[in-house]
Amino acid sequence: MEKRGIRTERGNINREIEVTTQRLRQLKARISKLQNWLNEEAANTEPPTLADVIRDILSRRGQGSYAVVRSLKEAVNMLDFLTANRIMDMARLEEKVVGLYGRQWRQPTN
Repeated sequence: MEKRGIRTERGNINREIEVTTQRLRQLKARISKLQNWLNEEAANTEPPTLADVIRDILSRRGQGSYAVVRSLKEAVNMLDFLTANRIMDMARLEEKVVGLYGRQWRQPTN
């Protein structure tokens, strides 16, 4: 029926599963990226402030216009994440990422 263009309940369920799976993959990638970033930051002798990190992202302006736009989008996304989670320091950020990582691995995937 789906091949003929008629939507079915089973097809709807499969589409929902695809969307959910895609979102899980995106979340896993974001969490992995944040953990890698945290590991790099932990290796530094003097931990930067969140303002330093955002300033560093914005300082990548010499890479061309596309890179500037991408850097600005990254900074906005990071600021939105930090604001939404009321994160004001690196310790709270690390705590949040570890919590997200643990929760992501506890969720069953279908």
